[in-house]
Amino acid sequence: MSAIPGSPPRASSDVKVDIRGLEVEFQMRGSKFKALDGIDLTIRRGEFLVIVGPSGCGKTTLLRVLAGLEEASGGDVRIFDDDNGQRPESAMVFQEHGVFPWMTVRENIAFGLKASGMPRKARRDIADEYIERVGLTPFAKAYPHQLSGGMRQRVSVARAFATDAQMLLMDEPFAALDEQTKLVLQELLLRIWQETSKTVLYVTHSLDEALVLGDRIVVMSGRPGAVKDVIDVAAVFQRPRKVAEVRSDERYGSMFGRIWGQLRQEDEAAS
Repeated sequence: MSAIPGSPPRASSDVKVDIRGLEVEFQMRGSKFKALDGIDLTIRRGEFLVIVGPSGCGKTTLLRVLAGLEEASGGDVRIFDDDNGQRPESAMVFQEHGVFPWMTVRENIAFGLKASGMPRKARRDIADEYIERVGLTPFAKAYPHQLSGGMRQRVSVARAFATDAQMLLMDEPFAALDEQTKLVLQELLLRIWQETSKTVLYVTHSLDEALVLGDRIVVMSGRPGAVKDVIDVAAVFQRPRKVAEVRSDERYGSMFGRIWGQLRQEDEAAS
């Protein structure tokens, strides 16, 4: 299988994830259902990679394979360790607010650290650092029902970063939020990501969000999902990046049109 244009070679030290010929099939009522078909993709260390595609094309399935929550039916997936297993391999952030209702903000953010056996003071210090980063210091002792939707999602993002996982897998984390809250959290996510240099895989249905956040955008075909195109956003919009500045740039419209045209082709082919 050939690599995606612009991807580094398989043996490069810059590679975090290397996927070759990935296939995923599910059994449904006695028949096989193919979700992913021959995915070839290389992800660089520290890259913010965004995945877009039609509904049902396997975007979430791909994240679940990388998280170890789903098994591949064929192909090869390699995730290269950054530090000999000293940190968790990955952490996930879902569209739904994945916070525990019986825990305070501080307890939620420290949950992964507690599960790893970190001493109480150390995990409290790290939790408080991320509470401050996401602007929730006055709410450290609050429970989720006392927070807005946007604030609960800040907790989810802070918890993922607090674990210091090597890779973050984010499945439409801001999809259910209002536009103003979404813009604020996009800026927050970019700021924390730039400070930590994590590898991020981010699934979204929003082309606007993809262009604002991503280094590259992977456009997937309709079911069964395959890589249709890879767009190098970082070659056009440099870091650090401001949401408003990207949207007002004339090149934004051209890139948006390129992605939308491909997704529209897939919708027409499926109809």
